[in-house]
Amino acid sequence: MLGKVTLYKNRVVIYYSRDGKVLRHSTGVTIDNPKLLGKDGIIKSGLSEYQSLNLIIQNNLTEVNRIIKEYHLQFNSPPPVSYVQNKLKNPNKPLSQNNTFLEGYELFLEDKRLFFSEKNRSISSLKDYVLS
Repeated sequence: MLGKVTLYKNRVVIYYSRDGKVLRHSTGVTIDNPKLLGKDGIIKSGLSEYQSLNLIIQNNLTEVNRIIKEYHLQFNSPPPVSYVQNKLKNPNKPLSQNNTFLEGYELFLEDKRLFFSEKNRSISSLKDYVLS
C-alpha cells in the first residue's frame, strides 16, 4: 500500500498505515473547506493558490511513496510505519564509519537504481555509474 492524500482536521496529510499503526505526514497545507480536496488528493480550482498547493502536496506524496517503494524493493514487504517516520525525519542518514568503500558504493548504486526506475527516467542511464 502506498501513501494517499487525505484531510485530517483541516490539514492535508499523507496517510499510510500498516499493522494497525497510522502515519499522517503533514504537508503543511491547510484548507478550510473540505469539499475543495478531491478524492484523488488534488485541491480544486476554488482556491486561489491551488496550483502551488497541489505541487507541495504532490512533492510530499512522492517522497512518502519513494520511501515505501525503496523499502519494498529491498525487503519485499511494505515498511513499518516507524521506518517511514524515521526516514522522513532523517532523510540523509550518514553512512556508518564501519562501512567500507564498496558498501558505500552499493548504497549509492541502490539509490541511483531507485532514481532511474521512476517513470520519467531511463534505467539505461544507470550505465554511467557501473562498469559494463
